[in-house]
Amino acid sequence: MNPFSYLFAYLKDVKNLATHFLVGVIMLALLLFVPVDIHIRLAVLAGVVCLNVARMRLEGRNRSPGHE
Repeated sequence: MNPFSYLFAYLKDVKNLATHFLVGVIMLALLLFVPVDIHIRLAVLAGVVCLNVARMRLEGRNRSPGHE
């Protein structure tokens, strides 16, 4: 698979979209009240992406036909 198909599969997952939406809303709300450094915001975003990728891999492994 090429990187674009991985990106498409990642963005197609409803749980990932909901998580990114919630994190984005929280970051916007914090930005209004607490100035957050761009490095911290990028680190939080990277953490969310890594956790979602790990979750997708675990769910895929649990859904495999040979795994019960």
